[in-house]
Amino acid sequence: MNTTRINYYGYLIVLGFYSIILGMFTGCVSAEENKVSIRQNPSMQHLLTNLNTLVKKQATAEENHFFIAKFPASQTLTYMLWREQRVLWILELGGENAEHWQQVIQHPRSGTVIDLDKDVVPTKADIGTSTYLVDQNWVNSIVYDAVLNGDLVTIHKKPIN
Repeated sequence: MNTTRINYYGYLIVLGFYSIILGMFTGCVSAEENKVSIRQNPSMQHLLTNLNTLVKKQATAEENHFFIAKFPASQTLTYMLWREQRVLWILELGGENAEHWQQVIQHPRSGTVIDLDKDVVPTKADIGTSTYLVDQNWVNSIVYDAVLNGDLVTIHKKPIN
């Protein structure tokens, strides 16, 4: 009976140590770490201006919904879902000037906009050697977090009178 208890405690210690090491290498965010709203970003107005421009140029719907995931203050990126266009943006948060947000929104770098109809595959194994495909489970977790816990920005293609 004593050896069983020792083995059990040894197992728990090894499991705890493994969890700590895995968390350090995967960049996990602590559940206690408070997440920040994009609305607290000093350059929020630049983001809104560029989203308005984007909607006027590319939107097919009159009303457009952008769900922006909250993020840890130490993080330099977050995710934004444009529901009507079915795209997921990887938003770089680094710049506080208008030019930064114009580049991120209107002229995004390759790989920062994920087309949910073309760039998502069922499993990680289906990604293969691709540098732009993502798996469905990853997309589901990002979209779920952005929609459920993130900020909603609604932009109309035509100004509301």
